[in-house]
Amino acid sequence: MTQLGRIGWASRFGTWGVRRFKDVLARWPGELERWYQFSGERQRGRARARLADAGYRAARD
Repeated sequence: MTQLGRIGWASRFGTWGVRRFKDVLARWPGELERWYQFSGERQRGRARARLADAGYRAARD
């Protein structure tokens, strides 16, 4: 999500929007965990992309 997207999310749903979103997900077993997994994968992907843009490469085992 771009910075503009984050600003749009906050302006549309307010500061408690993310909390409400997670509260809704928590109503169904496993959905909140799936959200955390998805969110974590996206964060790691963005971090890898930034590091690659900066010239870093993953070490091979």
